[in-house]
Amino acid sequence: MKRGQVISFRLPSDSPHYVLKYWENLKKLEKRNFSKKIAELLIKGINSSDPDGVMIPQTELHISHPETMDSPY
Repeated sequence: MKRGQVISFRLPSDSPHYVLKYWENLKKLEKRNFSKKIAELLIKGINSSDPDGVMIPQTELHISHPETMDSPY
């Protein structure tokens, strides 16, 4: 893997609707910086995770319940 190399991933098919809505809103908000934002969150998760897997804290993502999904932040 090299810096700047494109990687892709899929959200699990059982992801809750409000999580999908969060990512959709974040993509609209960030536009061209969406990939950069995801990379920042992923790197933070890798740096703070154990060897068995990557955990991105929900508080970092600011995911709200469906009633408050007007903004991703």
